[in-house]
Amino acid sequence: MLSVLVLVFMLLGASPSGVAQATPIIGRIRFEMKVNPSKMVMCANESIPILVSVHRIASNRAGSGTNDRRVSGVSIKATSADLSMGTITPNISLPDISSESGEAEFTFKAGENPGTAYLYFEGTVNNYWYSPTNVLINAGGYHVARPLQLEVKKCTYKISVKFREEVPNVMAWTGWADQIGLNVDTPTQFSGTTAFFYTQRLLIQMPKCNPSISVMPTTINYKADLVGDWLNFSITIQNTTNTVTDPCVSAVGMGELGVRMIDDSVPAGGGVVTHQDPPYGVFTIYVVKVNE
Repeated sequence: MLSVLVLVFMLLGASPSGVAQATPIIGRIRFEMKVNPSKMVMCANESIPILVSVHRIASNRAGSGTNDRRVSGVSIKATSADLSMGTITPNISLPDISSESGEAEFTFKAGENPGTAYLYFEGTVNNYWYSPTNVLINAGGYHVARPLQLEVKKCTYKISVKFREEVPNVMAWTGWADQIGLNVDTPTQFSGTTAFFYTQRLLIQMPKCNPSISVMPTTINYKADLVGDWLNFSITIQNTTNTVTDPCVSAVGMGELGVRMIDDSVPAGGGVVTHQDPPYGVFTIYVVKVNE
């Protein structure tokens, strides 16, 4: 009888031992939860998405490999240990069973105070959809859970301003305010004041009479409000004067550069915007979000 079996395997182009090794036998199946926040360090009052998935991990008896696949249809519950540090919504989510993503999406909104937020996700695998066969399988009540810690920081913004204006063949102005960290008035309101400097030069060629120009520095005031995903800010540059001295006629001229007011917005994460100052001027505002 053994010789017949050997003959059959030989006709098929294989040996009995070769067939046995080519057939993996599943030795252990376990389920694991994976939690993926968009960031681990965030600002007070900031909201971030958190993706949670449940995985079916199968290993063969020989221990030579594992198979890791997401499963859908597992209800996942999320809780925040301290609601003063933030809230998470929804408190229960069901991963999409119509796609292979098998991910449940939560949103965590941090509170107003810095510290550590402790979150906990858990679920029970009873029946689940298994891809790619897309069949409903009973797991018999397998409990999965995963904790998560997020650091909440007190954040502010650094802002700087540059200005450029040129009247062709007549006059050019340059202005700037060095980067300043805004004061945190409330977790969503910021303000600050710093110096704004102008320089001014003539573009007209006057070799015999070389007029000199001096410009008094002034102040620039900032106010900003964080509203959802946007930072709305107002900038006021106070009026200042310039002095032009012409040695040829022994004359001194005085002028005013006027008040400038700018209202604009950047994404909550910061950004760069330009603002036209007709007829030839352009302000460029740089906003950077920082953790204190």
